[in-house]
Amino acid sequence: MNMILNEAQVALLERQAAAEYQLASARMLQAETKKLELENELLAIEVEEKRAEAQMREAERISSSTYAKQGPADVYYAWRAMGEPRGLNMAQTLQSAHTMRGGKLSEHAALQWGDVERSGLLEDLRVVERSPNAVVLDIKRRGRSPQRISWTIEDAQRAGIANSNTWRQYPARMLEARAKTEAATLIFSDITTGSGGSGANTYSTEEAAFFSGEDTEALSAVVGVPELAPSELPSAPPRPSATPAPSAPPQPSAPPRPSAPPQPAGPPAHIKLRFEQILSERKIPLETAMIYLRGAEVEPPRNYQALTQLIDQHFSLDGPFYEAHPLLLPNELSGIEQ
Repeated sequence: MNMILNEAQVALLERQAAAEYQLASARMLQAETKKLELENELLAIEVEEKRAEAQMREAERISSSTYAKQGPADVYYAWRAMGEPRGLNMAQTLQSAHTMRGGKLSEHAALQWGDVERSGLLEDLRVVERSPNAVVLDIKRRGRSPQRISWTIEDAQRAGIANSNTWRQYPARMLEARAKTEAATLIFSDITTGSGGSGANTYSTEEAAFFSGEDTEALSAVVGVPELAPSELPSAPPRPSATPAPSAPPQPSAPPRPSAPPQPAGPPAHIKLRFEQILSERKIPLETAMIYLRGAEVEPPRNYQALTQLIDQHFSLDGPFYEAHPLLLPNELSGIEQ
């Protein structure tokens, strides 16, 4: 009888051990899965960082062109707001956008209306009148009643946007552009300001000029009157040749200053923040860690992968940092009681 009970107990213990082993295996698998997810997240962050760096380099190259009148940040902002959602590159975006004072963006009327046509929500467009004095459009959005949009030359004059040469030479075309941008704003606002279009709260050229106080005539010279095709733009009169000024006598050049040795660039802000968090979790004073890294001539990490390597090589429990600072070891390893 005792033998039978002992065998039953052994079988029970074996089943318990097998269950515990399976549970431990499941936990290990879960931990490995979590580790893989974190590694994938870090990889995605690194890829996004490299992508953003490449985009900023492209913006810097474009802004250095004689054709561009915006700085790298303005080029990048205009592209992210208007170009990227439409599949345009940065150079194409600059042909269709202008950054106004105060950060507002102006864009081609054709660009706004193109978003409307691509959305599939425009069911019908009927031109009731198109003349130098007025443009009247009947526009029907799918699932809604038709709506009439009209712009007259008097409307443009009251708005203070009809004084440029472009308006005087192409009034019907400009009135049509204004009517379409108004229709896009009133009838298809979810397209022009939401995910269906650029996603940016953008304005046509004259609207942006009005809101920001820009001079419309000067703005037209900058953006090339986006409502008109290049072949329709009025040609500028030739500039009179200037009389060359007498050249000044050459001045002796100053001796070149010795260049300062290049300073190593610090880590990006998000890498530095994560490094400080790791030190805080391990109760390592930041100043002590920085003194150690300078003494060890360690390069600042530029990404998460380099940061992980730095932690593994220098701040592991058997690494050189704790060899130099054994009192900073965790209590259970250092034997020091609190």
